[in-house]
Amino acid sequence: MPGGLGENYSQNASFLISVSDSLSSDKAIDEAVSDLVKDNIDFAEVVNHPYYLGKLDLVRINNTGQFRIVSDGGRKPIDSARLVGKLCFSNAYIFEDKAILSYTKSVSQKAGATYILLVKKVGGKWKQQLGKVVKRW
Repeated sequence: MPGGLGENYSQNASFLISVSDSLSSDKAIDEAVSDLVKDNIDFAEVVNHPYYLGKLDLVRINNTGQFRIVSDGGRKPIDSARLVGKLCFSNAYIFEDKAILSYTKSVSQKAGATYILLVKKVGGKWKQQLGKVVKRW
């Protein structure tokens, strides 16, 4: 697949973004999700429907521009001089036309944030309804 993770990224990218292909489960994030839906009653039923994907299929992501997505569990060593960040996704909650997504974005070991997004399918496309930072470091 052109531009996918199977491509030789070392020759085609200016900057690399490492993505964990394993979804994490974090009790603190689950608690933050529960607190967030208390103020967003439209999403209250969604938390009763966890969606356990297990692993992300990163090969399906097309790389464009000067950034390349690389798996942090890959066999190739990552050129740390070109690494600009890391994304880790947590398990999602999905019910009918609503979903709650959470992820952690870090630019170094000492700088990052965890986000929770409330999204709704409108006209066949997912649209963000609310985004909240639940942790910074």
